[in-house]
Amino acid sequence: MIENGTGKVCCELEITDVTILPIDKAASAKKCAGKGAENIWYCLKDEETVALVNAGGNTFDWPEGCDYLWSGIRPVLKFECGEDKSLAIGDRFRIAGHTFTVVSKNMALCDELIFHKALTLTEVKAATLPADSAEVTPEEKEKFDLYRNHPQDNPCTIEGVKNILSQWVEKNNIKASAFDRKNTVEIVNDNA
Repeated sequence: MIENGTGKVCCELEITDVTILPIDKAASAKKCAGKGAENIWYCLKDEETVALVNAGGNTFDWPEGCDYLWSGIRPVLKFECGEDKSLAIGDRFRIAGHTFTVVSKNMALCDELIFHKALTLTEVKAATLPADSAEVTPEEKEKFDLYRNHPQDNPCTIEGVKNILSQWVEKNNIKASAFDRKNTVEIVNDNA
């Protein structure tokens, strides 16, 4: 642990990756700091698919009769601690204006959403259905094709999530490249 000159306790992390939580860790994840619909967020179902997670940590399919759903991204920082190696599961730290909770040896989950929007059924279909699917209505076809042809603009795809995360990393000057990964983070003391 180090002092940063302002009296706040800090720690140095080497961030090796910025991603989203794997589906097998969703059920045990701390609830999102948002309320109601803001508690719906993405996790990584497999290497090519995202899934939705509700406030209880359960993954779910698109609700019947729902045209849109408010959802968002809670980034996961994979890291190596500096020389002090002092972060344990449950510890919290602040970076880029957000609080993260350590959920495993070298991984911390953001306590709130860094990105959220009204997610449409068409975006979900474009991320999960084949291009010639009968489930795509003629009214949806144009938007479906647009999302299929530009997956980096669709937050329901891995490409879209990576795009959102890379913009967040760049905007907040988080160092996660192979050349520079050292980030000073402020330790959150819940007892203060």
